[in-house]
Amino acid sequence: MLAFSIIAVLVLILIFFVLKVQSLQKLVNSNKHLAKQNASKANSAFVTLSTTAKSLQQIFIERVESASSKGLISGKKYDVLILIVSSSAKIIFDNCEKGHSIEEGLNIALRDTELSMEDIKSFMQEQPNDVRISWVKNTADGFIKACDLMTSGLLAPRASSSASV
Repeated sequence: MLAFSIIAVLVLILIFFVLKVQSLQKLVNSNKHLAKQNASKANSAFVTLSTTAKSLQQIFIERVESASSKGLISGKKYDVLILIVSSSAKIIFDNCEKGHSIEEGLNIALRDTELSMEDIKSFMQEQPNDVRISWVKNTADGFIKACDLMTSGLLAPRASSSASV
């Protein structure tokens, strides 16, 4: 009689674990499906980010080149600004994907140039407050806003701007 009781308890425990494993298997399958959906969304966001950053970079470069052709910017200021805007897509991308700060991205961009971080810092000190405030955030959105303000200000200088670019 004791043996039957022990066997009955073990069978009930076995049934419990089989049902538990089945429910966990369903949960795992559901999570796999969600992971695939999230990977697809992340890939789509990645492509969109890349396209947007490249488009913004092209707009920034066109503004700087236009200002340069009109004689509104030249010399070291032109060199610094064209370096910043021509590297903007990579800097934004590295910030969002790899977690690099904007300063780290700029240091990477400076590797193959004669310019230094001091050149960029002195250039930024000459910029209006709204540009500097956006710049010091050291984030992708602050960097984009600073680039937009700097390049749009080249062709239509703001009245509040006491320092020229």
